[in-house]
This record gives sequence, C-alpha cells and structure tokens, in this order.
Amino acid sequence: MTKNSNHLAAGRGFMLMLLAGAVGSALAAEAPADPYPPVKFDLPAHEAFVKDLNLDPARHQGPQTVEEQKKALTQIFNEKTEQNSLSKHYEKGHTCTTCHDQQRIGRPDWMTSVTAPEMKQKCGDCHDVQKKVFSKTDTHKKIDCVACHMPNMPSPEEFQGPDGVKEFYNAVRRSHLYKINVDPSAQTYVRNLDAKEGERLWTYALDKKGHAYVDIVWSCGRATPGDYTLSGDAQGCHSPATSTLDEGLRYADQSAIYAEILKWQTPVKEGFEKIGAGLERLKQLLEVTALKPADQTEVRLMLDKAEEIYDQVKEDGSWGAHAPRYLKDRVLTGVGYIEKAQAIIDKGGYQSASEKKNR
Repeated sequence: MTKNSNHLAAGRGFMLMLLAGAVGSALAAEAPADPYPPVKFDLPAHEAFVKDLNLDPARHQGPQTVEEQKKALTQIFNEKTEQNSLSKHYEKGHTCTTCHDQQRIGRPDWMTSVTAPEMKQKCGDCHDVQKKVFSKTDTHKKIDCVACHMPNMPSPEEFQGPDGVKEFYNAVRRSHLYKINVDPSAQTYVRNLDAKEGERLWTYALDKKGHAYVDIVWSCGRATPGDYTLSGDAQGCHSPATSTLDEGLRYADQSAIYAEILKWQTPVKEGFEKIGAGLERLKQLLEVTALKPADQTEVRLMLDKAEEIYDQVKEDGSWGAHAPRYLKDRVLTGVGYIEKAQAIIDKGGYQSASEKKNR
C-alpha cells in the first residue's frame, strides 16, 4: 500500500468511526415526531453571526433523519478528503486527525449551517514564523488564519459558475485547500471539459506542483455571509455585494484585489532582493577587505542581522500580505544593515593581490 493510500485509509477510518458514532446516537435516541426539529448552533461565542443568518429558530432545514445524516456525512467526508489530498499538507502526511481531535468527536452537528469541530492543533502550532509575523499585522488583526486560507466555499458539484443564476451557493463548509494563489487570472474552479453525462461540470484547478488553491476572490472578496471568522462577524469580507466595510475597501473584481495585494508585496519583494544580493556581494568582499578585526566583526554582525530578516521574510512566504507595514519595515531595516556594512568595507579599503597572497 502506498503512502497516499495509507493516508486515505486513515482518514476514512476516522470518518467511519465518526459516522458510526453519529448514526448510533441517532438510533439510540427516541425518534422525534418532527423530522426537522429545532437545532441549536454550537457557536455560543458568535451570537451576532448566528443572528445575521436570519434562520427560523423553530425549524432549520437540514439533514435530521438517520439516512439524511449519513448522506450529508458522506458528502462532507468526500469533499474534505478530496480537497486535502490536493494540498501540500497531504504530501507532508497530514490527515483529518492531524488537526482534529478524534477523542472528542461527540455527536457531530452536521445538520447546522456551521460547525465548530474540536481541534487538537492549530495553524500556528506548525507555522510558527507566519504566526509571529501575523501577530504584527494592523490591517486584519480581528481575523485568524482560516478566514483567508480556509474560506467557506461550495463543492464543485454545487458550484454554478461565476455567472451562475442560483441565488445562493451552498458555501457554508470551510474549504481545506489552504494555499492562496494571488495570480489575478487564477480560478479555484475550472470547467471539467471532459465531463460525461452525470459527472460534475466543475472541478478544482491545479498549479504547476499539482496543488489546488484558493483564488483571491474567494479569499478576499467573497460574498459568503455564513462565515463568522470575518472581521466584525459576517461583514462580507471585501465583497462589493455584502461587505459593510468602508467603500474604499470593497473591490469590484479580481484585478482590483490583485492591485491592492501588489501595493503590499512589491516593496517587500524589492527589499528582499536587495538584501539577498547584498549578502552575496559583501560576503565575497570580506575575503579581500583590509578591515581591522574590530571593523570586520561589526560588518559580520550587520550581515547576520540582515540575513535573519531575509530568512524570516522567505519563510513567511506572504511577501507582505500577513503584515504589510511590519514586513516592509523589516526589509527596509535589512537594506539599512547591508548599506551600513558596505560603507564600513568601502572605508577600510581592499587588499592588493600580493597582500592577499601573503596573508
């Protein structure tokens, strides 16, 4: 059995255990007279969000009978398994139980529009550098990682296309694609041109490494009210249709979102390149400099600090998106270290070829 097969088997085992628990609990309980009884949301900390959904508190239309629960669980399991299998997380060996706590399953409340499953590990537990960088943000400090990297999205079966006439997508479950692709032409869903009768018309687009991704409309400009992770409880992100943010923060299309991202990323990328080029150049110059030992030490300290910033920005990988002002200031500081080190070396002069030979 391959590694991927083992991961799928582990995920299926966990989901079957979950399904068995849910169905067993339902069978053991006395069957309700009303197949659609009131359902209590498991989001007590987000009352404003639940209220914003405008659901009838006396009757929620969702899977309530045992058979309906089984069908819903199967759909959700297949959807999440496919998404995760198309990610880098999966290549690294991550399955459902890497993050979700299989010891605290209880009875999954899949019949509600939104669930809050028990977690045993959060994004920042693995992505430590990104966590530290994001803690410095001043633009999105009211939201967390999943708001952008795991937005509520429909499955390909339920997606009607960008010009779909459906009033609402069934976009109430959190996606497990993780990676954001900022390319202004990238689309999470693409037409399945080889679809046969009965097969879905849309599927996930893949990047050059074979990974699916979240495009910036779904990450930044989606009109999904059923997402409590957004700033201020369901403000609609930057969507011109549903956002309650200031007008200047509502973006009409993908190109407008990309233009804003470029404002963050361009100065960070430019500074990063300057630091990298400076580190390479100055390390070579140190081999021929005529600096006194004390000055050489100062230069090396400058280079160490610049390299620390270079490594941080590279490891974070957002090129400014996680904390625009902070990362811009960091690369400017790094460039300053490079310039100061260059000035010290230039002042000290360089060895001649014969001096270098006699060292």
